[in-house]
Amino acid sequence: MRLFVSIDFPIEICRELYNRVPDLEEWRKTPAEQVHLTLLFIGDSTQSEYEKISTLLSGIVFEPFEIVMNNFGVFPGRKDPTILWFGVDYCQKLADLQRDVGKKLTKFRKKPDHKPFFPHITLARRKRNSGKSSEIDELLESKYIELRHVVDRFSLKQSLLKPGGSEHHLLNVFKSGNAV
Repeated sequence: MRLFVSIDFPIEICRELYNRVPDLEEWRKTPAEQVHLTLLFIGDSTQSEYEKISTLLSGIVFEPFEIVMNNFGVFPGRKDPTILWFGVDYCQKLADLQRDVGKKLTKFRKKPDHKPFFPHITLARRKRNSGKSSEIDELLESKYIELRHVVDRFSLKQSLLKPGGSEHHLLNVFKSGNAV
């Protein structure tokens, strides 16, 4: 099982973001029902590890908090973009939740990630090296939008790699204030 921990959004927010991304031949859009914010990528895990991971995550206590999302961006940069994302403003409670998840699951991570946490929602991935896209540039310079979401739960998901892109399956949901 290829696992990750995420924050999911109401379908209205997911569709809003999906609909803002132009349909471009060289880009694969994230399906609206798979839009999420990754807190931690775990990687391949056994059934036994999955059960331990679920138990550890159920012990995380946090209070609901609001996040503000409001800017489009690309990785690694505008000159040769490969990932289009929608950003999340810095939020200490989000950083704390991500840190707590990371601490609980340190021994289960297959590839430690030493990069700082940069909260974002991946909206599209470039399929092939095709240079800059004027439509992506237009989106990056488009009218400012702001979306808000109250985080009161996080999810453990399985990612299945398929030829047309990954497919995500919800395994567990962990709600605020419900620690065991």
